[in-house]
Amino acid sequence: MVKCIGAPASRYLDNHLKLKEHVNELRRRLNDLNIRKQDVESRQEAEVRYRKVVKKEVEKWLDDVGRVNAEFEKIEQKLHAVSYFSRARLGKLVRRKIEEVKEIYQQGYFPEGVAVDRPPGTGVILQTTHLEGEAKVKQQIWRYLMGSEVGMIAVCGMGGIGKTTIMKHINNQLLKETDRFDKVIWVTVSKELNVVKLQEDIARALGHFLPENELERATELMNILKTKRYVLILDDIWKRLSLMDVGIPEPTLSNGSKLLIVQQCGGLPLAIVTIAGSLKGVDDVREWRQALNELSGRLNRAKGLETEIFECLIYSYERLGDPRILNCFLYCALYPEDHAIKRRELIEKWIDEKLIEECESRQMMYDQGHSILNKLEKHCLLEKCQTQSLFPEEGVKMHDALRDMALSIRSISPRFMVKAGMQLKELPGENEWTDDLEKVSLMCNSISEISDDMSPKCYFLSTLLLQENGEMKRISGSFFEHTSGLKVLDLSYTGISGLPNRISDLGNLVSLVLRGCDKLRQVPSLAKIRTLRKLDLLNTAIEEVPHGIEMLVNLTYLGLHSESLKELPKGILPKLSRLQYLSTTLSLQGEEVAKLRNLETLAGLFPEWQGFQTYAKFTAGQKWPNNYVLVVGEVWPPEVEFNLVKYLEKPEFFKEINFINCETGKEHEVPLPNDVESLNVRKCHDLNSLSNISLFHEANKLKRCYISKCEGMECVFDLSLSSRNSLDNIELLLLREMCNLLELVRVRVTALPASQSPTRPAIFSSLKVFIIGECMKMKKLFTIELLQGLQNLEEIEIRNCIEMVEIIASEEMGDNITATTFALPKLRELWTEAMIGSDSVQYIWISGCPKLNRMVPLFLPLQENGLPAPPPGLKEISVWPRQWWESVEWDDPNAKHVLSPFVSYKSF
Repeated sequence: MVKCIGAPASRYLDNHLKLKEHVNELRRRLNDLNIRKQDVESRQEAEVRYRKVVKKEVEKWLDDVGRVNAEFEKIEQKLHAVSYFSRARLGKLVRRKIEEVKEIYQQGYFPEGVAVDRPPGTGVILQTTHLEGEAKVKQQIWRYLMGSEVGMIAVCGMGGIGKTTIMKHINNQLLKETDRFDKVIWVTVSKELNVVKLQEDIARALGHFLPENELERATELMNILKTKRYVLILDDIWKRLSLMDVGIPEPTLSNGSKLLIVQQCGGLPLAIVTIAGSLKGVDDVREWRQALNELSGRLNRAKGLETEIFECLIYSYERLGDPRILNCFLYCALYPEDHAIKRRELIEKWIDEKLIEECESRQMMYDQGHSILNKLEKHCLLEKCQTQSLFPEEGVKMHDALRDMALSIRSISPRFMVKAGMQLKELPGENEWTDDLEKVSLMCNSISEISDDMSPKCYFLSTLLLQENGEMKRISGSFFEHTSGLKVLDLSYTGISGLPNRISDLGNLVSLVLRGCDKLRQVPSLAKIRTLRKLDLLNTAIEEVPHGIEMLVNLTYLGLHSESLKELPKGILPKLSRLQYLSTTLSLQGEEVAKLRNLETLAGLFPEWQGFQTYAKFTAGQKWPNNYVLVVGEVWPPEVEFNLVKYLEKPEFFKEINFINCETGKEHEVPLPNDVESLNVRKCHDLNSLSNISLFHEANKLKRCYISKCEGMECVFDLSLSSRNSLDNIELLLLREMCNLLELVRVRVTALPASQSPTRPAIFSSLKVFIIGECMKMKKLFTIELLQGLQNLEEIEIRNCIEMVEIIASEEMGDNITATTFALPKLRELWTEAMIGSDSVQYIWISGCPKLNRMVPLFLPLQENGLPAPPPGLKEISVWPRQWWESVEWDDPNAKHVLSPFVSYKSF
């Protein structure tokens, strides 16, 4: 009997006697859980900002955390009143909760992120130009696409005749005017056919990944495509293509899919276009006549169409005249065929190569570079494009035929060797590394290593581009034994873990780019490379600042970030007095940065307010950098941590200040830049409103404003302390976790009839996106005056504001206020607790708003019979829970009946 009751009795006594100890343990574990919750919410905030959707498992986990916190509050209440005989029962509950909290804590590790991309759309709208004489061809192709007789269409013609332009219009028309296809896929194939890239491009457009095995890839892609009704447009095909080898099923009448192949043959129109471009702006008939005579002489000596075309292109190229511009054009041929080259990246390369005349400021050299690119575009030797990257940028492309011409020009000494984007797995043989090589481009391949037996004798080699060889793990020092003339070495985005010591002997090196080498832990001494002007070590894994970096007195560009590095050793920065560009996550000393008088771009962290204050005071008498991403506070904010690419690799695109957990009340002592475009304030608890920051009074160019976790803030803007001017240009406003926030803008306004009210300048007249979440005391959002100014608002998101009762303060509405007062003509997306009228609204999400009992209606257009009709653009209203939709009250009794067909019940 003792054995039977021994264990239960022991547990009973433990629960009874150690109740307080167990409660303390539960409290500690809950604190740990809530810290993890804050981390998850920070990641969620950062990822949602990039328009991702929070995972269901994350939402459930956050709900579980909230539930156990609420249950712990009840346990603490019971603890104060528990009787002697109930202690054991309460102790048992506490122990059970400890185990539950342990389990929830373990579940809160989300290694693959807390959000996912939104489901891909049908396709991508492409930039294009106006169609001139090709309308009939376009109509004919459209008829075949809409009909059922033809599944495969080939569009053939010479280069430059307009085939791609027509197909871009077709692509866009398919996306805008018909929903008969699940996907519209555009892929550029190019002259140097790369089957693997083609497969990956198609799969990526469908939201899939393919296996590594070559045989499995084609089978998998074919299986994916067979489940879709699609239009696949293959642009710029030069040679016969086996659909079976790629994994493209042949379209049939039964599957309804369409395949369009845009094929090149010849290039006379391109030659005509480039010649016309070279003479653009010339209005003297004598100059045209002279050009004709020169070109005729060339063509008389040419044999065959291809030679004639080549001579035309060469003639257009030579008319550029300026040797600098000619060399800048030839440099573009180092990139892969059909590659979208980022303008800024290309200009940086031109600066490294000294193809751009050296100026006193980097901005002047950028301007010079843009001027050259504009001239090349004007002469039709390059074409504008958008780069397809995480952050799309302006770019340029070089037509295949023009690239072939450029490579032909540089096929004689000093020679280019270009094998970019050709799927190489090994370095070209040593016999190809001849002594007349000047520039070598092997970028965008799969080369795995540079082995010990490679030691080319290329004494005049000045440029070696090996970037984006992700498989490259090792580089032998012997390779650099006879390349002492090397000036530009780009190894960015490779898999190397270290650099050979031989690099230290490259005494002529001007640019060393190792950006994105996330396995790179070791860099040899740089002390002897006094010529180095650019050193890019962003997003590497180096464990210490390279030895001898303080000796690089000619350095003008420094990028430095590694998770293993926290601060820059004292005394280094002042020795780099020529720096124009500094981007780093390392902690900076204000007095040291202040000595860099030539800085034009700065991204950095000032961990202490005093350090930032010192830098700001030194800078006040001169000039702030042209572009900056500055963090003042303990750590980089999570939205920056989430995407260092945006903030560190592209600081030249930003003017942003982040105040993180610092005393902004001291800010009035510091002169700050008034051209700031983005402001992030987080955990600044002494701040009552943004209007208390003197910077904000003059920030007339502010476009983006992010405010979160500022416990002392009751209103965001107080117009009694600052003017409306600082609100005029704000396009995005985000408010999160503001526990004491009561109102958006503090301003006393009396609603008057329209005939009596004075004309007031609109508030937030530029605002496009408004996001508010977890602001628990906010009850009413927009005043009538605010709403009247929101004429450019495109998107509203309101989440988990549990006290929110109304979007528009109803007691302010007088009898003379009409429905049109609240029209939001550009509103397209609503994630909100209430609906506001707009003809352009397409999707509405309403969730988790238990106190919202009255809806400001969508302003429904009236039909001829006087009854309302749904907004013309409306596609779906998603609500949760269902009971909320059934119980909510409407100003218009017909609204619910009209909108019900669009309603679906979804939990987010």
